[in-house]
Amino acid sequence: MLGAMCFVAIAAMFNVPLYLSSNVSLVTKAVIGVMLGATITPALLQQVIQWPLVWLVMLATSAAGSGLAYLVLRKCFAFDTPTALHSAMPGGLVEMVLLGDERGGDPKSIALVHTIRVSLTIVIVTGILTLALGVHDLGQGSVVAVDWRRGIDMLSFAWLAGCVVAGLFVARFLGLPAGALLGPLIVSGVAHLTGVTEFKVGPLLVASAQVGLGIFVGLRFRGVGIVQIKATLGAALSALLVHIGLAIVAAMALTQVTSFDFASLLIAFSPGGLNEMSLIAIALGTDVAFVVGTHLLRVLLVLSFAPILFRWIKRPP
Repeated sequence: MLGAMCFVAIAAMFNVPLYLSSNVSLVTKAVIGVMLGATITPALLQQVIQWPLVWLVMLATSAAGSGLAYLVLRKCFAFDTPTALHSAMPGGLVEMVLLGDERGGDPKSIALVHTIRVSLTIVIVTGILTLALGVHDLGQGSVVAVDWRRGIDMLSFAWLAGCVVAGLFVARFLGLPAGALLGPLIVSGVAHLTGVTEFKVGPLLVASAQVGLGIFVGLRFRGVGIVQIKATLGAALSALLVHIGLAIVAAMALTQVTSFDFASLLIAFSPGGLNEMSLIAIALGTDVAFVVGTHLLRVLLVLSFAPILFRWIKRPP
C-alpha cells in the first residue's frame, strides 16, 4: 500500500494523467469490507465486554487531540475558525470538507490537511509497528501466518462475490455511511458470526486490495502543487503529531489494564481513515473487528458533534 500510495501521489502532483475507475474503487472497498467481516467470529464476543472502557479512552483522546490541534492551527498557523475546527477533527475527509465548506471554511485547506493526515498516519503507524516492534510481534492473524502463494478457492470466491453484491444492496437500502465498506462488512460478519460459512480471503487478494487502496489515497494529491503542500504541511503535521502522540500514550496505558495488544490499540486510536487502518489491521494480523468498531464509532461521533462544537465556538461572548 505504501509503495503504490507514494508513487501515485508523486505522479499526481506532477500532473501525470492518472485515472482510477469509480467501479474499481467501489469493488476494492467492498472486498475490504468482506475481509473485515470475515474476522468477526463467536470467539470475538468474549472480548466485547472490554470495549466500553477502551472506547471511553478513545473518546477522551479524540476530544483532547481535536482541541489541542484546533488551538495549534488557530494560534500557530492562523487558520480561521471553521477551517481550523474541521481540519483538527479526525473525521472522514469528504464529510469534514463538506461541513467546513458549509460553515465558511476553506475546503482546499481542509481537504489537504486530512489527505496529509491519512497518508502520513499510514507511514507512521506501519513504521512503528514493523520497525520498532517487528512483524512477528504483531499477533497471529490469519494473513501473516499463511503461504503468500495461496490464492482463493472457487467456493470462497463465490462467497466473496455473494457478500459483495448483497452488502452493496444492503448499504443502498439502509443508506449506510461509507456503504461500500460497511454493507459487505455487515453481510460477511453475520455469515461468519452465525457459522453459515468460515471462508477466508487469500493473502494475494489482500495484497491486491492494499495496492488498490494505496492508488486511491495517492490520487487525492491530484492537482495539488508543491507550493500548496509546503504551505499546509506544517499545519497538517502539527495536528497529526498531537493525535498520534495521544494515541501512543493511550495504547501503552491500555495494554496494562486490558487484554488488547499494543498494535491493535495503536491502529484503533490512530487518526487514519477507516479503510486504511482496517486494511493495515488485516495485513498485520491484529484485532480487526475491534479496530473497525473503534474507528467507526469515532467517525460517527465526530460527524455528530462537529456542528454542535462549531455553534458553541462561534457563540456571542
